[in-house]
Amino acid sequence: VIAFTYQPPKTFLKTLQKVATYWQQHPQKMIQLAQAFIPPPQPLINQPLTLTTSTFQQALLKQLELAKDDLSGGIGSSKFPNEPLLTVLLQQPTLPEEVEDWLQLTLKQMRTQHLQDHINGGFFRYTIDPNWQTPHFEKMLYNQAQLISVYLLNYQRHHQLIDLQTALNTYRYTLEHLWNPKAQLFQSSESAIDLQGKEGGQYLFTKAELKKRLPPKRYAKVIKAWHLNQPSPFEAGWLPTPEGLSIQDWQAIQAALKTPAAKIPHDSKSILGWNALMLEALYYLNATLQTTPKINPLLKTQVAQQTQTLQNRLLKLIQQPHPPRAISQDNQPMGEATLQDYAMLAKALYTLHNLPIQIPLAPLEENLAPTPEEWLGFLQNRAEKQFLTPTGWRLSQAPLLPGQHGKWVIPDDALPSATTPFQCPHPEQLAQVQNDLLDMPIQTPSVLTVLHCLKR
Repeated sequence: VIAFTYQPPKTFLKTLQKVATYWQQHPQKMIQLAQAFIPPPQPLINQPLTLTTSTFQQALLKQLELAKDDLSGGIGSSKFPNEPLLTVLLQQPTLPEEVEDWLQLTLKQMRTQHLQDHINGGFFRYTIDPNWQTPHFEKMLYNQAQLISVYLLNYQRHHQLIDLQTALNTYRYTLEHLWNPKAQLFQSSESAIDLQGKEGGQYLFTKAELKKRLPPKRYAKVIKAWHLNQPSPFEAGWLPTPEGLSIQDWQAIQAALKTPAAKIPHDSKSILGWNALMLEALYYLNATLQTTPKINPLLKTQVAQQTQTLQNRLLKLIQQPHPPRAISQDNQPMGEATLQDYAMLAKALYTLHNLPIQIPLAPLEENLAPTPEEWLGFLQNRAEKQFLTPTGWRLSQAPLLPGQHGKWVIPDDALPSATTPFQCPHPEQLAQVQNDLLDMPIQTPSVLTVLHCLKR
């Protein structure tokens, strides 16, 4: 078994060659290993759900206490945002002081260190070091969407304007860099590789480039602030940061170093589920702007219009007889929608249902003025018919690999769980795996939202 988070292209090619050689020499052994790795199916057994909200939350906090990095924030040696976990924690009315401190440290590190692109906006996918200094330079829509929601939830929790500003800056980045007006959807990502094939090339600057782009006085300040007289932290140069610079200097440097969106390679397809996460972020943004004083009315109007456009597009697509998984750059359907696409849209509509805002929903079949509850019922029925099997939920209508079985709870990952939005009516599904959930609660924090729903 070969597993890794990331490999440079040359190393990755060598890994593939090793796997291909082993397959040619030992095909039967590889087949046996694969078969042994496949877990047996778990038909649903009628048993009571004894797992309580309190028990699961205590287990989650206990495991988090062992995993969290109290010095640099986040979890692990490579730092991913872990947005589903952060979201669930921010939705709890209170947290132990040490967890709240870690949560605030993590949010501060993500926005002040190099997970965030301080020049062009948006967040990188993760950093390969524990101190948030060395990003993998890809920017994913699902990270931007979830982090808008995370910072807005933290703004509602602590009323610090920096959190609202971070969410707004990220929203503006998605409009400028990822919005496709032809498809009326957001594109999937911006590449880590620039047009010349250099990793991070559109974000990193050599001393010569900085000297050429900046006026002498500001270049002199950058030499001191970014330690340009020392070896560059990246092979291709320095990654800009506002640290050590005045607001006036930083704004001028931003303008001078910004890369036009057209010069950054994109993955131009628009995935429905990722756009649904963006829709949820826009619901949170609408609600926040309505209750925040001194907000520009034009901004409120623009956000409301953007929300309506995206919402209508997604709802019309998902109720087609065979909804696509994605829409191409030139507005053509691609593939078939997965459980994740239905689940993320259900999650967004559930958020709308619980927020104090009124946004008219697109017609649902013959119903010209459906409620969020009616749309949620439609998505629940569709998802169960297409993806729920006697041995659990499948992500797609057909197994991706031979021998795959369904899962009763799909873990949270970079995206939230694709099963929990549909499990409030089905406590028996949680009961089937409740011991496993207690063993590794940090992998399934979204289960806490189901348990809260069952209490209501």
